[in-house]
Amino acid sequence: MYLITTLPPSQTEQPLINRVLPKELILRSAARFIRSLLYAYIRAVQAKFFVPLKSGSLA
Repeated sequence: MYLITTLPPSQTEQPLINRVLPKELILRSAARFIRSLLYAYIRAVQAKFFVPLKSGSLA
């Protein structure tokens, strides 16, 4: 959405954006982003609880 608003409104760029970013791709990237946020949160919680066991190994 930010890309579409910052680009100048021309007749050649608008269908190109619609071709590159279909709804399925946007939904997939959003789901991937939410999943990565969840994994980061889980890693932070695990690091908080398992600091004595794993000393600073964030892999």
